[in-house]
Amino acid sequence: FTDVMRTLIIRPDRMRENLERSRGLWATEHLLLALVRAGEMREDAYRLIQGLAARAWDEAEDFRTLVESDPAITAHLSPEQIAECFDISRCVRRLPEVYGRFGLLADTPAATAEGPARRAP
Repeated sequence: FTDVMRTLIIRPDRMRENLERSRGLWATEHLLLALVRAGEMREDAYRLIQGLAARAWDEAEDFRTLVESDPAITAHLSPEQIAECFDISRCVRRLPEVYGRFGLLADTPAATAEGPARRAP
């Protein structure tokens, strides 16, 4: 695994493009947990998120836009809390720690949010 990580070629532009293709669906878990912390029953939050996620995918709509305009969500979460759910830095903040577990140095590109090993030319 470490060899794969050391030789992996990272293409940040393609990574961003792939995230954008998901129409924001990568944030569903963060949103679900935020709703539960705000007092929503997990099952209700799951159904709500699942419905919006399906709509975003099926109708090629932006998930975040649907979330921000849904009264059932905005009744529990502020615009700032919703924005935090869609903050990609939450997903990569522990990369240095994770890469460190595999013997990759924390100060190398492999241990940063930029991604492991070498960047594409």
